[in-house]
Amino acid sequence: IFTSLDHYVYAVDVRKGDEIWRFETSAAVAATPVIDNDSVFVGSFDSNFYSIELSSGRGKWRFEGASNWYWAKPVLGRGVVYAASLDGKLYALKSASGEKRWETSTDSPIVGSPAIVSDMIVFGSRSGQVNVVELSSGVVLGTCDVDERIETPVLAHENTVYFGARDHSIRALVIKRNGNPD
Repeated sequence: IFTSLDHYVYAVDVRKGDEIWRFETSAAVAATPVIDNDSVFVGSFDSNFYSIELSSGRGKWRFEGASNWYWAKPVLGRGVVYAASLDGKLYALKSASGEKRWETSTDSPIVGSPAIVSDMIVFGSRSGQVNVVELSSGVVLGTCDVDERIETPVLAHENTVYFGARDHSIRALVIKRNGNPD
């Protein structure tokens, strides 16, 4: 499964290279899709977030609540897909239906993918702010300003997150149990 700037998500047979199906959106698709069971999840530059049936390529549901592009790879956890948008919001959508559970916002676009740490999700923004949010509610538990744009994915290992900053540095923050980034 891969995306393209030609407005399509493609499924290709890896052995033969034959196209299995293609799913059309209304704009370019630069985000990396995530697959879970028979669903492909991906956002598009048309400001829509899609669930596509893996076996057929048919659309299952579409979330139209964002006001800007999706660039980041979504993250899955506990029956929820977490989609970061350039509108500065992180959306928690039920993976089965696309129903919005919650949204949380930051002061600038979210370019990189979030990471799940325990019962929290961590994401950075172009303003240089790292946000730690409770998975169940979307409540912001803690923030940290690193004074540099964050446009890379956040990666997690145990209770530590790693990300790159615009000054070409790699940063690491320990996320405490209460959500405070250290």
